[in-house]
Amino acid sequence: MTDDAKRRAGVDPHGVHTLLSKRSLAGVLAAAVTLAVAGWVVGVDPLLLLSSEAHGQMWTFVAGGYPPDLSRDYLFGRTLRGGLLWAIVETLAISVIGTSLAVVLAVPLALASASTVTCQGPLYAGSSASRVAVGYVLHRSARLVLSFLRSVPGLVWGFSSSPRWGWDRRRRACARRPQRGRTRQTVR
Repeated sequence: MTDDAKRRAGVDPHGVHTLLSKRSLAGVLAAAVTLAVAGWVVGVDPLLLLSSEAHGQMWTFVAGGYPPDLSRDYLFGRTLRGGLLWAIVETLAISVIGTSLAVVLAVPLALASASTVTCQGPLYAGSSASRVAVGYVLHRSARLVLSFLRSVPGLVWGFSSSPRWGWDRRRRACARRPQRGRTRQTVR
């Protein structure tokens, strides 16, 4: 290795590995400052996590899961769609449908965004200029759609689609219902 390559790799010229190079240390420092400023803007108080009230609430949350509820009503429900087993089946069905829909939409977009399929390569060797132009417009349009879909995070897609599919009154009520014999405590 040259001295320049060793320096970039975090190794000094004598062969001793350093913990962090100057560039890495600057990156860690910048991330720490960014996190501290973001916490200050939002109003995060990390010392609240160390308070006795927070420890009590954390312990209550963890202890609420033990022992797990294995009653027949909870696991299988009183109706066909009332129990945990149905929720698992429904979740798997939604994931299969979502994956299938993604494949059905992704394959045509992938083919349209490949320039060798739409406007270049051996398929278009003797083609007219208008056919190549239409293929180029299709290629660029598909790339634009894919770039837009990649730029929006999945969480935003989930929030934008949830009012239409699945956040009805019944599901909100089920999500807010406290467990048997326990009251919900709020965290400040």
